Amino acid sequence: FGEMSLLTGEPRTSTVVARGDTRVLEIDVNLFRSLAITHPDAIERIGTAAAVRRAELDAMRAASHGSAAAAAPATLIARMKRFLRLA
Repeated sequence: FGEMSLLTGEPRTSTVVARGDTRVLEIDVNLFRSLAITHPDAIERIGTAAAVRRAELDAMRAASHGSAAAAAPATLIARMKRFLRLA
């Protein structure tokens, strides 16, 4: 959860509540930027997976009360690269 905020800097759109004991791993933007620099192909793969997930979430929201369409993978990847200062 929170991946779109990590990837693009956008505000979070969801809140998560644990039902039991939970271990959480936080990946901040600096760590993610380091990963992206070390593994440039990761941005493409993560961006595509995030765009697909976002489209699925948007479709569920639209079915219940209407919402805007998700960004295309190429657009999302470009936003990620700008936010991470990789472009």
